[in-house]
Amino acid sequence: MDDCATNKAVKAAKKILKKENSGAMKLKTLAKLIANQNGDGENYKKIKKIISKSDKFSVEGSEVSLSKKKKRSAKDVDGADSNSSKKARVSKDEKVMSSPSDSPLSSIETWRKENLIVLKSCKDDEKGSEETKSINKDESYFPLTSFDQCKSIIDNSLIRQCTEGNGFGKPSPIQAQSWPILMNEKRDIVGIAETGSGKTLAFSIPALSSMVSISVNSNRRLPRLGIVSHT
Repeated sequence: MDDCATNKAVKAAKKILKKENSGAMKLKTLAKLIANQNGDGENYKKIKKIISKSDKFSVEGSEVSLSKKKKRSAKDVDGADSNSSKKARVSKDEKVMSSPSDSPLSSIETWRKENLIVLKSCKDDEKGSEETKSINKDESYFPLTSFDQCKSIIDNSLIRQCTEGNGFGKPSPIQAQSWPILMNEKRDIVGIAETGSGKTLAFSIPALSSMVSISVNSNRRLPRLGIVSHT
């Protein structure tokens, strides 16, 4: 096939996968659907070859998805080992980690890069440079990208308010990165993010969670949390 036909086949494949919303589809089935749309059902083998070689898809065993193509052997492309076939499409959060301690540093770095998260010491000298390297590798500072992961450090009543009360699907990037730092290490941080990014909950959820866990025996009504011009 020429470049025009190749581009046409790739566009058709992407359109079908998005429409089906199935995450993955058998390569042969996808190729036949495209061939039938072109009125040439017997030509599916050429289309199958185009898809398997395209960098627009992930082909594992006999299945194909819109995920970024992974390295694979010729055996996988031909579909000879059906047991190794998996659905390749996963969300970014699932790629990042199942839990902070299980996640490789490279995945954390990828997540931070994708979400424009930068951890940096406030010191500009050589000591600050070393501290910056240290905090970026520290597992206790790894982001918590789902509310389930946050249950170990945030009071469950606050988690339920976020999920059931407000309908939040997951912490925003600044929340995911701020909460483990504030709750595990309880050190001062300065968070900079655009309006609507969730900065208020980034500091107030840890503050409220800490207040819930600390009992107050005094009958005097004293301030327990001060917020000054937080916006």
